[in-house]
Amino acid sequence: MTTPSVSEQPQQQHDAVVLFYKYFDNKNSSSAIRWLRQYPEFYLDHVYRFQKDVCNRLGLKGRILLATEGINGTLSGASKEAIREYRKAMEGFDLIGSAGYPDEGATTKIGQPFSVDVKEDNPFIFSGIDWKESFLHSSTTCAAEEIREPFPNLKVSIVKEVSFCVLWMRLFQ
Repeated sequence: MTTPSVSEQPQQQHDAVVLFYKYFDNKNSSSAIRWLRQYPEFYLDHVYRFQKDVCNRLGLKGRILLATEGINGTLSGASKEAIREYRKAMEGFDLIGSAGYPDEGATTKIGQPFSVDVKEDNPFIFSGIDWKESFLHSSTTCAAEEIREPFPNLKVSIVKEVSFCVLWMRLFQ
């Protein structure tokens, strides 16, 4: 027996919420992050597809902002387990291992030709994310029509700047 996809499963109340961000620091960035910054169109598209796939598979809804400087998101899920699976997928995401390298004809964002000369140190670009979780409990005093989902859908966006991350880093460092 196969497990039904999220679209085939009955809709469930979203009782789990996670907020997260990670700023890709210039000083301590891994070579995977340097590759992401050097070839943003190639790698951001791959990260975008990864986010959409994992969120759809787990039935998560919310907003995710992706940029070469970091990631910022707020998601809701039907259970604590869905949120924990998302965290596990994120922390195990190997950018170079899953996307590979750009084609030989690719150029960097500043027009330099492609070259592979970087020794990989930490391919897991989402390790060390700052996670904030909240798990709600359905109230027996609430009527079903009073319960609102935190998010109506999933939206993953590639943006020029993850402003919240920049502001946060500037205020607290």
